[in-house]
Amino acid sequence: MKRCINKKIHCVFFSIIVGLTIFMFLLVSGKIQYGFVDEKYADTDVFSSFDNRELNIEQKDIIEQEITLPQGTLKSFSLKYHKDLFEPGLEIEIELCDEKSGKVLRKWVENGRDIEEDGFREYSISTQIAKKINKAELKIKANKNTNVLYCSQTDSLNGERFYINGEEQQGDLIIRLVQNKYVVNTLFFGAAICVFVMILCYLIIYYKLYRKILKAIKKIVCEIQKLDKVTMLKEILSMIAIFLLSFLIEKMISHYNVNTINDFNEYRLLFFVAFIMFIYLFVKMKAYIVQRPECVFITLLFIVGALYVIIMPAEAEISWDEAIHYWRAVGVSHALTGKTNIADSWVYWHSGIGYMLPNSIENLRIGQSSVQALYDSGKMVAANTDILGQMKVVAYLPSAIGLIIGRVLHLPHMIIFHLGAAMNMLLYIILVYYSVKRLKSGKMICITVASVLNCVFLASVYSSDSWITGFCMLGTTYFIGVMQEEGTLCKKDMLIMLGAYSLAFMPKAIYFPLFLIFMLLPREKFETKRQYVLFRVTLLALCATFCLEMVVSFKWFAIIFLTLWIFIYYGYRLIMKLKKKQLIYLIVFAVIVGGIIGYFVIAYLLPKMLGTGDLRGGSEVNSAGQVQFVMMHPIQYTKILTKFILGKYLSFQNDLQMVFNTFGYLGQSFFGTISFIFLWFVAFTDKRKYDSWVIYNRVKMCMIVLQTVIMLLIATALYISFTPVGYESVNGCQARYLLPLYPGFFLMIGTNKMRNEISEKIYNGGIIVVNILILLLSAWQVVVKCYY
Repeated sequence: MKRCINKKIHCVFFSIIVGLTIFMFLLVSGKIQYGFVDEKYADTDVFSSFDNRELNIEQKDIIEQEITLPQGTLKSFSLKYHKDLFEPGLEIEIELCDEKSGKVLRKWVENGRDIEEDGFREYSISTQIAKKINKAELKIKANKNTNVLYCSQTDSLNGERFYINGEEQQGDLIIRLVQNKYVVNTLFFGAAICVFVMILCYLIIYYKLYRKILKAIKKIVCEIQKLDKVTMLKEILSMIAIFLLSFLIEKMISHYNVNTINDFNEYRLLFFVAFIMFIYLFVKMKAYIVQRPECVFITLLFIVGALYVIIMPAEAEISWDEAIHYWRAVGVSHALTGKTNIADSWVYWHSGIGYMLPNSIENLRIGQSSVQALYDSGKMVAANTDILGQMKVVAYLPSAIGLIIGRVLHLPHMIIFHLGAAMNMLLYIILVYYSVKRLKSGKMICITVASVLNCVFLASVYSSDSWITGFCMLGTTYFIGVMQEEGTLCKKDMLIMLGAYSLAFMPKAIYFPLFLIFMLLPREKFETKRQYVLFRVTLLALCATFCLEMVVSFKWFAIIFLTLWIFIYYGYRLIMKLKKKQLIYLIVFAVIVGGIIGYFVIAYLLPKMLGTGDLRGGSEVNSAGQVQFVMMHPIQYTKILTKFILGKYLSFQNDLQMVFNTFGYLGQSFFGTISFIFLWFVAFTDKRKYDSWVIYNRVKMCMIVLQTVIMLLIATALYISFTPVGYESVNGCQARYLLPLYPGFFLMIGTNKMRNEISEKIYNGGIIVVNILILLLSAWQVVVKCYY
C-alpha cells in the first residue's frame, strides 16, 4: 500500500515538473502571447461589392452614423470612399462625438490624399479619447455636393442607425471598426494545455500506457507483414483501374458538354471515383453486412464524406453562420498566440458573399488565388480569442486540429481550409460508427438518421451541429443499447452516456432535458445501490448545471456543478429518510416555492440579463420586451407557438423538408421526399427480438415528452432573442436544430411488437445502398454538375 502511494506521488511530481517546464518554455519563447491587441470587430466592406447605393451629399446635409463598441476600446475606424470621385477642393469634415452628451471628441478633415488603393482611409483615436467611448456617432459634412462616400442598402452594422439631417435611412456607411482590447485568454488556454499534458503524462507513467502503445504498434506492424503481397497488389491495381475508368468517363462527358470551358473537370472526376468506389467496396464487403453492418456503412460513408468535403467551395458562408464557425475554429487553432494570417480574416469577413452555383471552376480558382496571395504575404492580424473563454470552444477542436496540421505541413490555404472541415467530418464518422456498433437492434435506423442529408452536409463544412448531433447520437445509442441487453451497466457505459451528452450540450445547453431519459435506467442495471444513487445524483447535478449554463457564464460551471452535486446528494439522503406523507408535503412546498421564485426570476431578473437580444433579427427585436409580452399574454403566446410548431416547424411542406434536401445556400436536392419517407419506413421496420425489453413504451413516451419540451424551449429562446416583440410567428428557428433529437425519436417511435422477418443480408444491404445513393445523387445534382 505504502509503495503504491509513493509511486503515485512520484508520478504526480514528475508530471507537474513536465507541465511547468512546457508552460515556462512556451511563455519565455513567446509562443504564448497576451496583452493588448488590435482586433477588427466590424467590417462592412463586403456590402460595398453587392449591396451599395449612391449616397448623394449636399453641402447643407449632416450625415450621422451610430457606433457601438461591444468590448475593449475603439482603436480606429475606416471609411470607404469612391476615390476617383474626389474632385479638387472637396473636403469632408468628420467628427467623432459622444452620443449621450453630443460632445465632439475628435475632428478630421479629409481631402482624399491619404486614401488607400482599396478606397479605405483609417482614422486613429488616442487612448485617452478611446477610454471615454462606449457609444459614439460620426457626424459628416461636405463643403460641396458629392457622392464620394460608400453606403449599404441594408443594415450592415447590426442595428446601428444611419441618419441624414435627422431622418433615419436604410443601411449604413461602409466602415471598418477596430478595437484595442486586453487578451488574457491565450495565457489561460496555454495553462490548460499544459495541465492536459500533465494528466496525460501521469496516466502514461502510472498505468504504463507506453507499454500498451508500443504493443499496439508492434501488433499493427505484424499485421501489415502478414498481408499477402499478391492481394495488396490486386487492391492497388483495382484502385488504379477505378481512377482510369473515372478519368475515361469524365473525358467522354467533357467532350460532348458544350458548357465545359476546359477539357477536365476535377469535381466530376472525383464524383465518378467515389461512385465506382462505392460499388466496388460494397460488393467486396458484402460478407460483413449481417454481422458487422457498421463497418460496411462507415467505409462507404468515409468515401462520401471525403467527396462532400472536397466538392464544397473553400468559402466560409455556404452554410448557416459558417463564417462565424470558421472564425472560431481559427481562433482555437491560434489559441496560444491570439494572432492569425490575414487570409483567414479576409475569408471570415468576405467569403461566400455572392458565391452561387452554377459557376465556373475558373472563377473559383481566381478567388482561391487571391486568398493564397494574401496568405503568402504573411501579414498577421488578431484572431478570435473570445471563444477560448466559452464552453462552446470544445466543438471547434477537431477543425482547429485540421487547420494546425495544414499549417505545420505548409499546405496551400485552400487545402488547409478543407482539412479543417475534413476533421469535422472524421469525428462525425467515428461517432456514428460507435453509435451503430453499440446497438443490438436498430442499427439501420441509426444509419439512416446519420445519412440525413443535412447531417452529412453540416459535417462537411464549418459548423458545431455535427458535433452536437454526433455526441447526442452516441449517448442515446449507448442508453438504448444498455436497455436492449441483459446484465448490469459497466462503468464505461455510464461514463460514455454522461460524457457524450455533456460534450454535446456544451455548445448548446438548451438540449439539457435529454439527460433525464437516463433516470429511466432501472435499479437492476446497477451492480450496487450506491452506484445507482451516485449515478442519479451526478445525472441530476449535470442536468441542473446545464440548465443554469444557459444564463450563467461557464467560468462558474465546475463550482456550480460541485455545489449542486453536494446539495442533491444530501437532499437525496434526506428524502430517503422521510415518510410518504412528509415526502408529499415536501414536494408540494418545493413546487410552490419553485414556482414563485421562477416567476420572479423570469418576470424581473431575466429581462435585465437578456438585454436587447440578437439584432440580426431586426431593429424591432427586444428580448426584455418580448419576455414581458409572453408573461402578460400567456394564452396568446401559446397560440402563436402552437401555430408555428404544427403549421410550419414540423410541416414537411414548410420547414421540415430543409433537413432532408438542403445544401445550405448552395441549393436543394430532389431526393428530400424520398429520404423523409425512407426514414419513417426504416424506423418502423428495423425491429428485432432485442427490442422486447419491459419498459420500452415508457421510455418511448418519456422520450417524446422530453423532446417536445426541448422543441418548445428552442422556439421560445428564438422568439425572445430573435423575433420582434409580439410577432405572430418565430423567426430564426430552423429545422436543423431538431437533428440532435432524431436518433432517440426514430429509434423509439416504432413498436417493439413487430419482428422483421426479411433476410438481414437483403434488408441491411438495401438500407445502406439507398442511403449512400441518396447522398451521392444529391451531391451530383446540387453541387458537382454545377461546376463547369
